Amino acid sequence: MKAHPGPLLALSSLLAACAPAGLSHRTGPALTLPPELEPQRARYQADIDAALEDVTRWFSEQEVQTPAGPLVREVVVLGGDAAAVRRAFAERFGMSEAQVPDGFSGTTDGAVLFLVSRETYQATFRRLYPKETWAEGEYRRLATHEVAHRAHELAAVSLTGSSEGMGPRWFFEGLALACAGQFQASSPGRLQWKEVTALIKEDAKHPLGYPRYADMFRSAARMVPVKNLVARAGAPDFAEWVAARAALRQPR
Repeated sequence: MKAHPGPLLALSSLLAACAPAGLSHRTGPALTLPPELEPQRARYQADIDAALEDVTRWFSEQEVQTPAGPLVREVVVLGGDAAAVRRAFAERFGMSEAQVPDGFSGTTDGAVLFLVSRETYQATFRRLYPKETWAEGEYRRLATHEVAHRAHELAAVSLTGSSEGMGPRWFFEGLALACAGQFQASSPGRLQWKEVTALIKEDAKHPLGYPRYADMFRSAARMVPVKNLVARAGAPDFAEWVAARAALRQPR
């Protein structure tokens, strides 16, 4: 999940010394776990390290650059069920529980990554997406998703001077979903641009949700290179700009 400018970069809803495209990961982030999860430290660390590598690889493949430096310096896993996490997160950031979205599973605050526990995320995933299959790699994909927001935000600030350059909700959420490889089977990205345009209008009335955002982003990325989409996403005429290019190019 990605937040509007403010103390949080993402609210809804991880790099070798030779890492290209400005991303670096020379030392792993500090990992803070609640006592009951300490026996699983190695498993959590492995997922976080893999997620960081996933983000680096994807942004490099898309030729999207971010400033040099570690994306994440600290990871905090919040214990308890979904209700307890919402209370703890609200208290930590001086906000009401109502401001923490239902289904909250992770976010970044600067270079600090917050995640719910594996068990809590599994329960939330199954409640929100009953038609989807929970697989072993889902928690890694959650971490990748949240760090992708961080990388995207840094890229947008570098390009435009503001996190608003990340573009509309469907785009920045879709990018994180694509980077993380989430909902690949159900959201393959085969929409025509006119279908994406209709969904953009629908999303302005009420949020369509992650599977739709993944489908919309993947469809756009088949028409226009991701690096070009990222560079233009914050422009007021972004949808019209994509439409003009989609008209000249059939999906790959």
